[in-house]
Amino acid sequence: MKKNIIIFFILFVSTFLYAESPLKIGDKYTSVEKNSIILRSGQINALAESNVELLAPNENLEFEDIILVKINKKNVGILEFVDGKEQYIFDFDNDGILDLEVPFPMVPIWIMTDSNEVKKDVNNNVEKYFNEIIELFNGTENPFVSGTISKVVDSIKWDIGDPRVTNRDVLYGIWLYYGIAQEFSPELDFKILDEIEKAYKNRFGLKDTPNLILLHKIETLINQNNSAEAKKLIKIGEKQFPDCIPIKVYSWQLEDNKKTKEKKYKELKQKYPNHWIVKQI
Repeated sequence: MKKNIIIFFILFVSTFLYAESPLKIGDKYTSVEKNSIILRSGQINALAESNVELLAPNENLEFEDIILVKINKKNVGILEFVDGKEQYIFDFDNDGILDLEVPFPMVPIWIMTDSNEVKKDVNNNVEKYFNEIIELFNGTENPFVSGTISKVVDSIKWDIGDPRVTNRDVLYGIWLYYGIAQEFSPELDFKILDEIEKAYKNRFGLKDTPNLILLHKIETLINQNNSAEAKKLIKIGEKQFPDCIPIKVYSWQLEDNKKTKEKKYKELKQKYPNHWIVKQI
């Protein structure tokens, strides 16, 4: 999804250059959790839950200093400067370990979930969006070209900004995926999808991965050249969501048996000749 997200929070810092990153993915960042000198504060985006603070250990930054990033007063990761560029490394799943590196600030989904301002409700107001997007993917028009998927994502965006709407954390995850993740990397895609799935299942007491998340996980694994794991999810998808045409296409794409692959291809062309993806194969 090609959709630009405006970053409202602009950081200006004196240029301290690291030859290499002192902390990296897989590290704990307890060594900087006592940082207390506020360098900058503001909002990452229009969400009330996006208040960010950058904290240093001392008023006068030293070459080796690492900046602590807090969002909504909670530790979420660090900011370093490598070769003159900002490098954020986040604890994206709130386990105390750095696990996601991006060149921009962002609000992890768990920050929304932990916020007392985000109302939680077991009545599922998210599924309608999942089904609406799946319906677009199952249609004859390319939803990215037609702009229909953008309209759905815009509706989600409005819900996220309305404090009266319940389960805004899960909705935020969907918006984050379509708004930022697909612009950046498959690694970020998968992190966000994992967090949406976790929040969705916990909130609504479900065991199965929701249809839209499963579809995008398959896509992400294919983009990561991880065919083995993608095939596992395709088998699940074919059982749980037998009417999902994109999953059928991925099943054909990753099929190793030549005869079976030909059979799947013929079935796609015969049953779904007008589907926007089937037309392309």
